[in-house]
Amino acid sequence: MRKSFWELATEFAGVENELWALNELFNREMYCTKTSAAKTGVKYYINRDSYLQWAAENAITSPSIGHLFRRLGLDGLIKRIDAGGKIKPDEFLLYMETLYNLVRLANTKTQWSAIAVATLVQIRSSIEANCARLGYEIQKRGDRKYIIVEKDAAATAVADKYAAENQDFSFKVIEYNHFILRGNIDRKREILLAIGQKFESVRPQLESGNFKDVAKDAGLLLNKLNIRHNNTSPDSKSYNAVVAQMPPKELEVWYDKTYSVLLLALLADDFSTLHKEIKELKAQIETK
Repeated sequence: MRKSFWELATEFAGVENELWALNELFNREMYCTKTSAAKTGVKYYINRDSYLQWAAENAITSPSIGHLFRRLGLDGLIKRIDAGGKIKPDEFLLYMETLYNLVRLANTKTQWSAIAVATLVQIRSSIEANCARLGYEIQKRGDRKYIIVEKDAAATAVADKYAAENQDFSFKVIEYNHFILRGNIDRKREILLAIGQKFESVRPQLESGNFKDVAKDAGLLLNKLNIRHNNTSPDSKSYNAVVAQMPPKELEVWYDKTYSVLLLALLADDFSTLHKEIKELKAQIETK
């Protein structure tokens, strides 16, 4: 079946083509400001006017965007594409995350020319569209800091629920889905510990309501998967041979399942409160 122009123009063109297009936009020479005497890329002005302050704010020691790209291993991606090589999905995600943070630094309300502003908007919208096509989304994590995470409606709901109360906790809930954490069991364990602490604050309400199994399962996973206790050392009183012999990839799968159960528990707490209100309303209705 033939596709329309809009289907062809908006579909994902492949990691290599999309990365090449973003790089071309970032480096395309134009009159970037209203007073420019020479053509440069938007990269030049971001590097000159905004990068160093942002880098200092985030403890980034690279003195320039070019150095940052080399440090992250992103400087050779275009050469690899031009030579017919392939780009790994995580490399593409890291490139987009880096580029998105950089273009967000540009203060388009000041000296930028119309074509430069349009270019910056195009880069941002392209990255956002690519993320959506791949099942990811961009989340703001503090002032002028953005990360790319897998889409997870439950994670977003939990993060929103606790944002006003504890923003750092909300950031951790979102961070668990950061693409760079794949395989990082230690960091995932730290985040699960933090979510586990929040779970304990709602556990009594879950156990006294209709979510006893959720509370029980969450507690079991936290206590038996080398998260809260040392379940892998033979000298530990909490030693468990099954967990100790579990391959890292399998343990990570169970960590991801623990994450899902904990999110369910924190959301179920809302329903427990709502359920009580519904029961009260039902009682009022049935007495009349």
